[in-house]
Amino acid sequence: MSDCRESERPASEPVAASRHATILLIDDEEDARDLLSACLRASGYRVLTAPDGWGAIERLAETPVDLVVTDVFMPRGDGLELIRAIRNWTRRLPILAISGGDGGGADMLPVARLLGADAALSKPFPLQDFRSQVADLLPAG
Repeated sequence: MSDCRESERPASEPVAASRHATILLIDDEEDARDLLSACLRASGYRVLTAPDGWGAIERLAETPVDLVVTDVFMPRGDGLELIRAIRNWTRRLPILAISGGDGGGADMLPVARLLGADAALSKPFPLQDFRSQVADLLPAG
């Protein structure tokens, strides 16, 4: 994953009204969480983070969000459990599942989609692809 600066956005690309959206980012890998969070903030989003599914459920109970981005494999409440819990609560909250690396994480992305994730990205991915996927999942203005 490369650096994610607003300068990567072509000058002709409009900044969507959804850039003020609140995104909940869940990843047990602190470096990945920090990088993706910085990328989203640089794009104008408000970002809440959690290190696992249990923390995400607590965050969702406290604060409404516009999008959930979750890793699949985490030690306390994995992404698949989180997706299932969110879908039992609502179908309207968009979910982006991310996973990859060793241990077959990318192989679980189709399962995440079946459980209700709206989109999935296999790590590592270009940050521009991540930003585009986030923008696509958020409701327009």
